[in-house]
Amino acid sequence: MNQKNQSPEAVIQDGLERGKEKAKACIGELKSQIASQPLKAAGVAVGIGYIARSLPVLAVTASTAKAGLRILPSAIFALGAWKAWSMLQRARTEEDQGPPRWKSKPDPGLTAHAPGQAAGFGTAP
Repeated sequence: MNQKNQSPEAVIQDGLERGKEKAKACIGELKSQIASQPLKAAGVAVGIGYIARSLPVLAVTASTAKAGLRILPSAIFALGAWKAWSMLQRARTEEDQGPPRWKSKPDPGLTAHAPGQAAGFGTAP
């Protein structure tokens, strides 16, 4: 097929289909080899399990977590600074455009009332 005339989605889909076919062929070949030489396959499986058990997975995970915890305060500070900067930029832009909507018209239900008088209710008897 000419891939220059295809959309990127079609090229990706075609590659996925070819990859699935190759994977199915490899799995079929592996199954036939295991069926023909089961003792050898069991030995390979034990060897892979031993090597996997020997890998320092816990140490790598712990060191990654420690590194993440070390930079966490700095990352939180940077995020807070970025949010404050964006709020200031937004406020500066709103000043250039006039007062914000909430400052232009007060809500009648939120106006100041005399002491002892609740909002939305008439005068006390």
